[in-house]
Amino acid sequence: ELLRRGADRYAIYCTPCHGARGRGDGVVVARDHPPIPPLPADPQRSMEAVATNLAGAHPMADRLEPRDRWAVARHVEAIMR
Repeated sequence: ELLRRGADRYAIYCTPCHGARGRGDGVVVARDHPPIPPLPADPQRSMEAVATNLAGAHPMADRLEPRDRWAVARHVEAIMR
């Protein structure tokens, strides 16, 4: 259930910028948004990056509840394997 929720939240809030696989190739980049760095390839670092950025500095931080942040982090961990 946690991974399913994470995948759902990722698709809604993250895919437009980060792309389906976290490579920074989302649709906004294709529409002339400045390049977005890919998520770290190491699953642990990706998870930490998601949890940290979504806790404050990230533009979507205020749109995800803490439990959804962790669900997204777990999903990112899974897709970066």
